[in-house]
Amino acid sequence: MNMKRFIAIALIVVMCLFTFFACNNEQPNTELQTPDLGANDTGEVADVETEETGPVLPNLPDDTYFDGYTFTVLTPYRTATDWILPTPREIVHNPEEEAGAPINDAVYQRNSVLSEKFGFELAIDARSNAEEILRREIYAGEDNYDAVMLLNAHIGSAIQEGLFVDAKNLPYIDLDKPWWDSGVEAMAILDRQFVFGGDLLILDNEATQGLLFNKRILQDLGLEFPYDLVLEGKWTFNAFHELIKLGAQDLDGDGVMTGYADQWGYMGFNDSLHTFLVAGGGSKAEKDRDGIPTMTFMDQKNINIMHRAMDFLYDKSFAMNLQSEADRGSRWGDSPHWGFQQGRGMFFWVRMVVVGRLRAMEESFGILPIPKFDENQAQYRTLVSPFTGVLLGVPITSSDLERTSIILEAISAESGGLQRAYYDIVLQRQLARDHESEAMLDILFGTRIYDIGAFYNFGEINWAFNDMAATHDRAVMTVHEERGEIMQDEINKLVEVIKDLN
Repeated sequence: MNMKRFIAIALIVVMCLFTFFACNNEQPNTELQTPDLGANDTGEVADVETEETGPVLPNLPDDTYFDGYTFTVLTPYRTATDWILPTPREIVHNPEEEAGAPINDAVYQRNSVLSEKFGFELAIDARSNAEEILRREIYAGEDNYDAVMLLNAHIGSAIQEGLFVDAKNLPYIDLDKPWWDSGVEAMAILDRQFVFGGDLLILDNEATQGLLFNKRILQDLGLEFPYDLVLEGKWTFNAFHELIKLGAQDLDGDGVMTGYADQWGYMGFNDSLHTFLVAGGGSKAEKDRDGIPTMTFMDQKNINIMHRAMDFLYDKSFAMNLQSEADRGSRWGDSPHWGFQQGRGMFFWVRMVVVGRLRAMEESFGILPIPKFDENQAQYRTLVSPFTGVLLGVPITSSDLERTSIILEAISAESGGLQRAYYDIVLQRQLARDHESEAMLDILFGTRIYDIGAFYNFGEINWAFNDMAATHDRAVMTVHEERGEIMQDEINKLVEVIKDLN
């Protein structure tokens, strides 16, 4: 063996030993999860791959062709809210929209590929009362809709009424494929899953929660942007608390913090209490080993998380709750994000749909995940709003589950381009105003949480939490004492309904 070969082998051995010891040095997991964006920019599913296995493809019959069948999706239509776009954009393209609109173009390209390959067309029926329409259709035994997108706020009641087909009865839907959102499994009861999310949806992305911060305010105070804290796993409740205390200023000089006349360290909503509970490692409910929900918000761990969050969310010297009568000020009617847009808040709690509403904001802002409880927490946790966004289900009256499952699997597998259009182009290139925010978005969409207690809203727990936040009430156990029996009764009834379903 010559000397050069000996040295090369020795170097390889040293590198392997270094890698072995590095991998076995147990440290808190602060690695960032990047969302699986699925297909390539052209929408071709063949780009979903790993080095080991190559492309990930849907397992569909080779000879499938539907001869022009129109696959119709019932969708929500909302105009009276700031939190959701009037008509979902992810199913059909809008021919009146200008060419070059990323999402619309991605939808058009995807649907063209699907039409040519499988011979079906897509259509939507957007209704302001989609849940009521679905219920009416099912009770009448009608089969006018192949699938339905329901607002998250309506999902729980629809499942409890048995309106959706179990995924196990949809033979060609493979929820282990990367184009389905595995986090939605948290909604399953007794290992039966009735709703889905994934690459074919973007409204679930819009319901993901995070923080925006005003760069000018931090710069005026001589403070660093918190990006490095996030990447180092040090973006915690304590770090956040210290920053927002510094952001408050009595701009009008009257000695008190009042509405939009002053500058706030934090602007949020009643929802923020639940957001920080989940971000800190807690939840309103969890499933036991049998897959049955158990209310957990009153466990001591969760109470500790909420009380720590209340320390800063309830402090009126620097935190403004925009839904509290005493805090929101006189300009609420303009827009719930008017104050942040005018530079009156250092930090602002948002659902991601709001980021698009701030394009005209003159001052620069950055995007951040909600902080962890402390540095010992393994990773960030990002709540998907139980009020807004949508999930997808198949009506129980569907007459051809094989056809429906093939088409849904095909749409989902081919929707990687749609996700890239939303994520890369719309959020990162058009809306996020710096390179660092791109990494923050990776964290947001890679660590999403669906809280089963909130989605089913057992015992009206969501409204109880909102009432606590609005009145700055810290009595978490009182909520359980007043509603615990009702919550358990509703869980029991839900379990019995699901056991009785085919």
